[in-house]
Amino acid sequence: MGVLSIERNALRLIQAEARRSAALQLETGGYLFGEVTNDDILIVRATGPGPNALRTPATVRPDEWYTLQKEREFNANRAGKPLLRAGGWHLHGIDGLSTTDIET
Repeated sequence: MGVLSIERNALRLIQAEARRSAALQLETGGYLFGEVTNDDILIVRATGPGPNALRTPATVRPDEWYTLQKEREFNANRAGKPLLRAGGWHLHGIDGLSTTDIET
């Protein structure tokens, strides 16, 4: 079984976005970019939802154009393998799980 780790800068971005969204009571989220080695994943960078994301208290659809721009930025000056989009993250603007979370 592999190990999933997250670098501090990625975690700080998620925490800052969570604080901003909590005040607005909107769901937030974004994508995680990292390196895969054998069965291990190291999350190096994260994005927020982006300026054109669709957000409600119970759903978020990140801005794909923003995400693609960030992905290019993350990899522009990177030596070696590019970072891979390793997955997504989200936090609710309401208490509890959304209907979609319960169903999946």
